[in-house]
Amino acid sequence: MKFEENLKSLRERNNLSQIELSKKIGLSNVTLSQYEKGVRKPDIQTLALIAQFFNVTTDYLLGNETPAKFKPQLSEKDKKDIAKQVEDMLDGLDADNPISFQLDGNEIDDDTRELLRQSLQNALEFARLKAKEKFTPKKYRK
Repeated sequence: MKFEENLKSLRERNNLSQIELSKKIGLSNVTLSQYEKGVRKPDIQTLALIAQFFNVTTDYLLGNETPAKFKPQLSEKDKKDIAKQVEDMLDGLDADNPISFQLDGNEIDDDTRELLRQSLQNALEFARLKAKEKFTPKKYRK
């Protein structure tokens, strides 16, 4: 696809009118309309600004690559929730707990505990990202 087609497609996918988009990125409505009609081409700074706004590459805007697949991100709340879950799991493994975690009949040392913490955190982060990828409605994917 050409630049003008990609720009219009991205704008429509984000449910933005030309006026709304032009206000958000600081262009005149006429300029944006000319971009979409193919009458005018943006300069490098404007192209970068548009790409940054839509979270795509300039190559994609220019029609040189396919759009990136939706990649969910963990929010700060997600990170805090995961950290709390990991701490709760590790607290449940203490020696005074009847279901304590032992390695070769001995209580785990600090290094092993830290490795376990990191492994649990990685697993929970991966699971949360996969869930976001799978269950995020298409209209919220950018």
